[in-house]
Amino acid sequence: MYQQLATYLYQYKQVTIPQIGSFELIPQSATLDVASKVIHPPVHLPKYSDRELVREHQLNFLAVDLNVDKYIVKEQLENFGRELRAKIERGALIWKGVGRLENEDAKIVFHPDVVEIKGLQTMPAEKVLRKNVQHTVLRGEQEVLSASFYDEEKKTDKKNSLVNLIGWIVVALSIVFIIVYVSSDGFKTTSSGTKMKLVPDSPASTHK
Repeated sequence: MYQQLATYLYQYKQVTIPQIGSFELIPQSATLDVASKVIHPPVHLPKYSDRELVREHQLNFLAVDLNVDKYIVKEQLENFGRELRAKIERGALIWKGVGRLENEDAKIVFHPDVVEIKGLQTMPAEKVLRKNVQHTVLRGEQEVLSASFYDEEKKTDKKNSLVNLIGWIVVALSIVFIIVYVSSDGFKTTSSGTKMKLVPDSPASTHK
């Protein structure tokens, strides 16, 4: 019955054995091994608890798989659990693909095996540098694509450079205009002071 119980555990992520307890598959995320430069795929890790309540779904599954009545399966499962408990009390028991069961101070101690997910393998984790590849960057509180972000930055820089160039040209032309104006008209303005015209007295005024 080992194989049927393991199949049920892999498929439905939980199985219960009377006199022993329950086993549940807990998903584990993929891990990065920096030293080896590889990414290990996600796996499942069996977790043990002393809960012995067998679900009806499990009994129905075993009845169909073993092609016997559900009540017979229930009795067989209870006998299997008692035999398994006796074996564990005599020494460590290895349940292939699930883990190792030991008896310590009248309690079952479980050492799980890593359950791999079919189709997932370890992959190399080399750092790849690629140019002109878009990725998401944070601009203020808005996420934008890096390529468009840098394109906008370049356009903004070019626009600012053009505005600055035009500004300096206007300043230079203004200075030239002032110099030309002062050179041509400035002296006429400064020489236009108050002019006094002397008019000699008439002869008649001298005989008064």
